[in-house]
Amino acid sequence: MRRPVPLARLAGLRGSERGLRSDEAMARRERYGANQIAEAQPGAWLDLARDTARDPMIWLLVGTSVV
Repeated sequence: MRRPVPLARLAGLRGSERGLRSDEAMARRERYGANQIAEAQPGAWLDLARDTARDPMIWLLVGTSVV
């Protein structure tokens, strides 16, 4: 799904073609936070299975499959 992004948000994000200077990177890190990827916890598949079982669309599909 694509959503339009307001140009005001993009104004401060444009850097040079070679990347950001270290002072720019530090300023953005302070403003926006560290760029870290959240890792899934070891028991995450159980949470995924529970959330999937709670999804009404799954039950609709199961019901139509039975019919």
